[in-house]
Amino acid sequence: MNKRIFVEKRGLFDIESPATLAEIKDIAPSVSNVKVYNIYDLFNIEEKYFQEFVQNTLCDSVTDILHLENPTKFPFFAVEFLPGQYDQRADSAEQCSALLTGNNDVKIRSGKLIVVPEINEEDLQKIKHNFINKVESQEKNLNILEVPKQNIASQVPIYNNFNDFDESDLKSFYEEHGFSFGFDDLQFIQDYFKSENRNPTETELKVLDTYWSDHCRH
Repeated sequence: MNKRIFVEKRGLFDIESPATLAEIKDIAPSVSNVKVYNIYDLFNIEEKYFQEFVQNTLCDSVTDILHLENPTKFPFFAVEFLPGQYDQRADSAEQCSALLTGNNDVKIRSGKLIVVPEINEEDLQKIKHNFINKVESQEKNLNILEVPKQNIASQVPIYNNFNDFDESDLKSFYEEHGFSFGFDDLQFIQDYFKSENRNPTETELKVLDTYWSDHCRH
C-alpha cells in the first residue's frame, strides 16, 4: 500500500519550528507563529508492517505526534527534494524498512510541511521563494501521492568541429557561452582535446568552467 504521514515534534522537542520562524520573520515581520512537520510518503509497504515501521522508525511516541492526514487548515506550503537529488532522511528510512520487512521495494520520500497562520498570499509567496531552492527542491503537491517521475537526460551534446575552430570562431564560441574562465584557457582546452583527437561534450566544458578556479578546485 501507499501512505503519507505527518510527524509533529512535541513542545520542547520542536527546535525546527522556532528556527524557521526566525528566518521567516526576516521576510514577513508580522508572522508570530510557524509550525514545521516532517512528511513521509511510503510506497509499496505491506499493511502488516506499516504501524510497526512508523512507530519504531519514523515517529517516537515520547517526542513526536503522528498524523495520518494533513493536520492543518491554516495557510501552508510543502517542500521536497527534486527527483534525483539525494534525500538522506528518506534513504535512511528505506534502509530501516528493508531491515524490518525484508522488502527492498519499499520507497520513501520525505518533505517538510511549513504552516504559517495569519499570512497573506503575497507574503506567503515571498516565503516560498526564499525556502524553495529550485536547484535542489520543489513545492510538494499534497493532493497527489506518487513517486515523481525523473526526467531522463537526453544524449549529452558534443561540440562538433570545436577542434577545427580558428581563433575567430573560438572567440565567438567563447562569447556565446559566457564562460567564466579566460579565452586563453579555452585555447588551452582546445589544444588538449586536439591531442585527444576528439571534440568535447557540453558536460565536459561546463565542468571545466565550474572547477577551473583554484577556489573551486580545492
